[in-house]
Amino acid sequence: MGGGGYSERGTDESLPISCFAETVVDPLLWPMGLDGSKGLLGVPQKSVVDLARSARNSLDAQSVFGRTFEGSAALKRWNEQRTTGQAKIEAADLIRNLNLLPNQSPQFPLSQYGLTSSPDLADIQAAFPQYLTDSLQSQAAMAFLLIKNRVSVSVTLGPDLNAVITGPLTTPSNLRSPPLAFDFSHNDHRSGQAFMWSRILSTVDSLITLLKTKEFDPVTHETFWDRSMVYIATDFGRTRVRPSAATSFGTGHDLNNGVLMISPMVKGNTILGGVDPMTTQTYGFDARTGTAQVGKVTSNEADIYSGVLTAMGVDTTGSGLPNADAFKA
Repeated sequence: MGGGGYSERGTDESLPISCFAETVVDPLLWPMGLDGSKGLLGVPQKSVVDLARSARNSLDAQSVFGRTFEGSAALKRWNEQRTTGQAKIEAADLIRNLNLLPNQSPQFPLSQYGLTSSPDLADIQAAFPQYLTDSLQSQAAMAFLLIKNRVSVSVTLGPDLNAVITGPLTTPSNLRSPPLAFDFSHNDHRSGQAFMWSRILSTVDSLITLLKTKEFDPVTHETFWDRSMVYIATDFGRTRVRPSAATSFGTGHDLNNGVLMISPMVKGNTILGGVDPMTTQTYGFDARTGTAQVGKVTSNEADIYSGVLTAMGVDTTGSGLPNADAFKA
């Protein structure tokens, strides 16, 4: 659900299909495409559909196209997706378990098409009351369902650049997101940043609260939140200069920035690095000890990447990544 480079495939084509991102344009409608026959009127019974699929696969393999490209890695991946992969998705009943829509006629007549809402819909409606009209809330709701149903171990979400208005603007709270989201800081830095950080953190808080209510392991009684990490990223910061005494001002892009990590697995209430009061530029840190390094102004990318893996218990031995014990709880 995230845009930009956060959903790129990477360069290692040898990885299993399950390792690559799946783009979700609209969390409310996406689950409707996770079954090949449910939700359609007049469809034959499943045994007939399965027979038709089997005949299709056999004919495709014997076709000129199938014989010509039978050694193609892309065709093999496609065949795997529509046989083994499709069977797993349909067996998991994701068209129901991930369905955020309420059974509500005439807008969402699910029962008319033999469908039902997610069993977790009531919890979602309580946590994200405006998810049907607020795109960020619907993304967070889908993120919860993907994690809770163990469909994905990594979910990306974020605000888009469209204004989000959930009702008459005579009620200020109906403005959920300004045009351009964080980029509204170009026009008005202080209000834009305050508005968007409130939006991001309140959404994250609701997602964390939901994850805390669902048990991950019935033996240890760990919740899904005990095994989760929220990483709030950005691809640039903001310029630090404002007109003298100005309370309203715009800002431009700046490569100097930071990230926020929230998790039971990281050392909480901790700032790694710091801000130079003379320049307001951030500086780095020693990833092993956490000691601030005031003169370190180059990228901390390797340190942070290693820190995420280390906090999650991944053995980075032999990877070439720096020791990042400073991140561990």
